[in-house]
Amino acid sequence: MINETTMEAVERRMLDARFGADQAREAIASAQLAYTRAEIAVEIV
Repeated sequence: MINETTMEAVERRMLDARFGADQAREAIASAQLAYTRAEIAVEIV
């Protein structure tokens, strides 16, 4: 049987993992936007 402390640690790690995944998704979206802007800038020049 899992004790309360172990369960809290698991829940904390899950929250940390979700937060990290959210940050990664935001970073990807930002990079894609920067790439699109760079492509547009190249077309203008």
